[in-house]
Amino acid sequence: MKPWLRFFGGFSIAPGTPSVNRSLDQMAKLLSQPGHVVLMFPQGKLESNHVRKIEMKDGISYLIPKIEGDCQLIWSTQLIEYFESLKTSVYFDMLDCGTAENFDFDQFRNQINIHHQAAIQRQLRFTQEDKA
Repeated sequence: MKPWLRFFGGFSIAPGTPSVNRSLDQMAKLLSQPGHVVLMFPQGKLESNHVRKIEMKDGISYLIPKIEGDCQLIWSTQLIEYFESLKTSVYFDMLDCGTAENFDFDQFRNQINIHHQAAIQRQLRFTQEDKA
């Protein structure tokens, strides 16, 4: 759907096809070797940066346990600001999620959602409404 991603080495994984596990196994092999970086969208798609809750597919819970050795897991929430100046700005909020050694999918998902919502709260101006 986003053909320009292939210029950065990107590829898509079609859910429900036999090639899913082969692709994830290949990613695990890459991440087992120091010096490799894999950018992954665990939600299974590109979506708006203003989504409040990140819904993750279970592919990442298949991938991470297959990584051998220490692999650093980093989440990045990118928020785009169009109106603060003449030029568009992108803010990156990084979160250290530990290593593949101590991976827990539910904890990972919760940690990311808390971080993502906090990043949105810091970036956007919210007004407190009186509860009636």
